[in-house]
Amino acid sequence: SGCGSWIPDDAGCRQHKPTLTERLRALLEEEAAGSPMGGLRWTRRSTGKLAAELAREGFALSKTTVCRLLKQECFSLRVNRKCLARAQHPDRGRQFQRIAALRAQYAQAGVPVISADTKKKELVGLFRQPGTAWNQTSPEVRDHDFPSEAKGRAVPYGIYDMQANRGHVCAGDSADTPQFAVDCIEAWWRTEGRARYPDATRLLILADSGGSNGCRARAWKHALQHTLCNPHQLRVTVAHDPSGCSQWNRSNTACSASSASTGPGDRSTASRRS
Repeated sequence: SGCGSWIPDDAGCRQHKPTLTERLRALLEEEAAGSPMGGLRWTRRSTGKLAAELAREGFALSKTTVCRLLKQECFSLRVNRKCLARAQHPDRGRQFQRIAALRAQYAQAGVPVISADTKKKELVGLFRQPGTAWNQTSPEVRDHDFPSEAKGRAVPYGIYDMQANRGHVCAGDSADTPQFAVDCIEAWWRTEGRARYPDATRLLILADSGGSNGCRARAWKHALQHTLCNPHQLRVTVAHDPSGCSQWNRSNTACSASSASTGPGDRSTASRRS
C-alpha cells in the first residue's frame, strides 16, 4: 500500500504507520550507497533479504515485487565497468611516436624487427578448448579442468616478424622466465631469422614493459647478452611499450591463433622448449 495509516497507541494517541515504500526506503538507508554527482545508487542487500525483512514487519510480498519497487527508487542490476584509468604519463604519446619512428628506421635499413610476448598459458591434456574441427564424432574431453590431471602447463611465447609477416610460436613446459623468453627468440633466429636475414648484424625487439621480457628484469638483459648477442654477433635493441599497453603488441594479434593450434596449414612454426 502506498498510503499511510494511523493507529492508536496505548495512550489513545494516533500514530502514523509507515507505508511500504517508506519502510523500504528506511531499510535501504543503511545499506545503500551512491554517487553524489551521477545519481546512481546501489544496495548490498538482495531482494530475498529485503522481502523477508518486510514480511517480518507485516508486508507480505515476493522478491519480484521488491524488484519492481527498487526500480521505482532508481535501483537496477548492474555489473562493474572498467572505466577508471590511472593518470597517464605526459610523455606517453611521445613514447609511441619514438617506437614508431624507430621501427620505420630499422625497417627502411633492412634490419629485422620482431614483436615478442608470452601468450595465454594452457593445460596439456584432454581438456576442452574453444574452436571447431571437421570430425564425424565429437572428441571426448574431461568434464573438469583440474590442473592435477594435466600432463603439464604449456607456456606459448609468440614472435612476430613484422617485415616478413610471419609468426613463430615456442611452447615451453617450464615457467615463464626471462631465460625462457630469450631462448625462444634465439630459437627463432637460429631456425628462421638467420636464413631470412643473412647479412643482418642488428635486431630490433618490440616488447611490453612487464612479464618475462619486462623493462626492469635484469635477467632478461643478461640472457639477451649471453644467449643471443654474443653467440650470434648481434647488436640487439629493445623498445618497450608504456606500462598497461600490452594490447598494442603486434604479436598478440599475429600469433594468438597460431598459439592455439599448430596443425597442417598453420603459417606459424611451433617448437617445444623447456
